[in-house]
Amino acid sequence: MKITLLITGHIRPSVSADYDELLINGMQLPRKYFEVFDLPNGDKLPEKDDFAGVMISGSSMMLTDGISWLEDSANWLQKQAERNTPILGICFGHQLLAYAFGGKIKDNPNGIEVGTRRIDFNDKAKNDLLLKDFYPSILAQVSHVQSVVELPKDAVVLASSAQEPSHAFRIGENIWGLQFHPEFNAEIIRKIIVSKAEAYPEKIAVERLLTEVEETPGSYNILKRFGEIINLTQRH
Repeated sequence: MKITLLITGHIRPSVSADYDELLINGMQLPRKYFEVFDLPNGDKLPEKDDFAGVMISGSSMMLTDGISWLEDSANWLQKQAERNTPILGICFGHQLLAYAFGGKIKDNPNGIEVGTRRIDFNDKAKNDLLLKDFYPSILAQVSHVQSVVELPKDAVVLASSAQEPSHAFRIGENIWGLQFHPEFNAEIIRKIIVSKAEAYPEKIAVERLLTEVEETPGSYNILKRFGEIINLTQRH
């Protein structure tokens, strides 16, 4: 079993381990099962289709930044959907999936969302293969400037927050986008809140957001659940 991990950006070492380590640890599978492709550093997308699942990381880049590998990635993801490959995109990965299937991404009209937030699942999540065990709500770490402002026509919204109406969606039966970060813990998000406040002066209520930070074990378990889905798909 091989799982393709598409890295779309990097985390500063002063903030955290990088996305590959966080996501692989969260899935609770040995690293030998993963093939990591660092797209910003020039790695080419895998040509072979001999893998069991795909995960797409977050990024500090914006999807609207004119990214050189954006179109190739979108086309590649469409092909994986045709193969019925389980796919999970997180934050930037969530937006990339939406873009690949016809959605639109812009700055969140409700402003920057960062910190610990309650994620509310709707009734359509009750029977969702990935998220049903987390209904009706969880706490999760969030950090994003842009959002999916228009979903793909076939996407089903599964979750929202007070500031973000499309925190989770599903396309088909086994493609998911999560705007929140299940891989982040309280320590990481505290550092990100401070960093965001430096990058966006007067737009981040630093003190309030820091006092609201909590650990989010429920959202972290979503990564493990995605690994279980890949195993189920392989057995069938």
